[in-house]
Amino acid sequence: MAKYKKRKDGRYCALVTIGKDSNGKLIRKAVYGSTIKELEENKAKILVDMEHRTYVKDKTVKWKDISQKWFEGKKIELETNSWMMYERMLNKYLSVLDEKNMIDITYDDFQNIINENLDKPTTCYKLRLTINQICEFALARSVIFKNPAIGLSIPKYKSPEKRALTTEEKKIFKETPL
Repeated sequence: MAKYKKRKDGRYCALVTIGKDSNGKLIRKAVYGSTIKELEENKAKILVDMEHRTYVKDKTVKWKDISQKWFEGKKIELETNSWMMYERMLNKYLSVLDEKNMIDITYDDFQNIINENLDKPTTCYKLRLTINQICEFALARSVIFKNPAIGLSIPKYKSPEKRALTTEEKKIFKETPL
């Protein structure tokens, strides 16, 4: 059996095994090159990426696709208020990323979304939580090779200042029927 196959268009082709599917069947990727040397270089790039865990199966996967898959899986394990919170984060704040490819999203994209909401510390916390979970989901599926959400900065939450009731407020409180 030949190691490389010459195609009708003059390019050489080889198959590289990139993993196995859930049934144990090998997953292979076709690699091309104009010359055998170029083909071997392209093949070596994929093998090095796989060895360093930087290989991404599909570079065209959109944020919206991954976030929706994550949300559908997450929704079944959550109470109503929790999944509504995640849905609000996705639709209201993170929808600006919907058409971006996952591989192209950077730390700065996420940090800019958080920075736009610095006046709402709780929202920033929920955004970071949601973003990190989606990125971990994508990482586990080899859609991205590293989590760009690591180290996102959020503002500290300042609880409202507590004070004692004045005598006038106490009087009103006691007189008010419950």
